[in-house]
Amino acid sequence: FFFFFFFFPPLSFHSLFDKSNLPISQTLGMNPETTPTLASPRRPLEDDAVGEAEKKKLKQEDVADTTELVVAHETLGYLRPISIIGRGLNNSSLAFLAEVIDHPGQAIVLLEQKPFTDETATQMISSETRVRLDKQNDIYYQYFGFPQDELHPIKAEVIYPATEKHIQKYTQQKWAVVRESPADYENSTKPYIASLNVKDIEWVYNILEHKKEADTLIVDDLDPLTGFALVPDFKWDQRDVNALYCLAIVRRRDIKSIRDLRGEHIPMLENVLEKTYAALKERYNVEKHHLRAYMHYQPSFYHLHVHFVSVAATPFGMEVDRAHLLEDVIDQLQADGDHFLKCNITFKVGSNFPLYEVFFPSEE
Repeated sequence: FFFFFFFFPPLSFHSLFDKSNLPISQTLGMNPETTPTLASPRRPLEDDAVGEAEKKKLKQEDVADTTELVVAHETLGYLRPISIIGRGLNNSSLAFLAEVIDHPGQAIVLLEQKPFTDETATQMISSETRVRLDKQNDIYYQYFGFPQDELHPIKAEVIYPATEKHIQKYTQQKWAVVRESPADYENSTKPYIASLNVKDIEWVYNILEHKKEADTLIVDDLDPLTGFALVPDFKWDQRDVNALYCLAIVRRRDIKSIRDLRGEHIPMLENVLEKTYAALKERYNVEKHHLRAYMHYQPSFYHLHVHFVSVAATPFGMEVDRAHLLEDVIDQLQADGDHFLKCNITFKVGSNFPLYEVFFPSEE
């Protein structure tokens, strides 16, 4: 018996730009007939809220046509890479800073290797896949594999113009764990939240008010106390249900995070849970036991929302020091309606974010 282990080389963004004469669909290993246009105008990533003040640092006349600028290109040749600013595990994803040739401002480009599908995995075991033996021991053989480009696609996201807040978000940073007491929240975290510009979450209100993405709504519950909007998250391509990722955004605007939840909010949380499970079953035929429902603390934007993610997916943000399962939160509130008013909460915070300085002001 022979067991073959294929290891494909990690992402290298310079190699992508060597193909700048190819259509972007070929550069990214995608089918041009079925692939959406890259960087089409949509809301920012779930955790990508950006203040209006920062946007105004770039002259309005310089950025007015940025959507047309990015969408008009069919290759990545309009970008000139500056530097890698962040890496995922085993280099499976990269974030880098780039210039847009002959235009002002900078761009963030996020590259992620797409997971195998049954079809592409089967096609890789063929004479079209070049291999190089790396090591062998008894019946075990390990190769480096070089499949056809179309069998090894990547996902690319472009943010342009990128603000300083974008750059901070995607730049590699050190992390620290905070054990936040109720007093810490009142004296440090709550004032920080209050200082944030409400314009940073304008995109959230646009969804709730049907100004944007109305055609993507999966659930649109208009009840002012228990209602919510359910939309596919930007990170999900809406094709592979094993990567399903949706966001439920509550209609109430007075609940910033789980710290604000009380016993009176249990009906709202149960409504979100039950209606979302039913909708995802009806729309995508996904059972609730194949889903995780959780909230972040600290969240990336301060308007209560719930992540509904396939159990088969492993996105960033499901760590024990950030994710709180919705059903556990409901149980805690049923046991004590003031639980989140009185409890300590552990979370992690990155050094690129202002909240880090709030808790660790003496660090350089």
